[in-house]
Amino acid sequence: VLADTDRYVIPLSQVLQTINLRNYKVHEHTSGVGPCIELRGTVVPLISIHEALKGKVAEPKKTDTVLIVSVEDQMLGLCISDIVASQQIV
Repeated sequence: VLADTDRYVIPLSQVLQTINLRNYKVHEHTSGVGPCIELRGTVVPLISIHEALKGKVAEPKKTDTVLIVSVEDQMLGLCISDIVASQQIV
């Protein structure tokens, strides 16, 4: 995947689905989780891949693609710029 000009590899086994953020309303959850969306009745926190890996805080952009990933049986929306390719690596 791309995040600005950086490339990352995300294991497909962790990706539940991809969504386009422009189709969802981003709001702040009352519990202080930060930016989140509602997906099929579940509140899904959003975090940029830069924030997750580099500690750089970045607000989600409407142009972002979001990978809904499974982290310890919880859903998390990982904001990225684009999906470059999908391939199996051994």
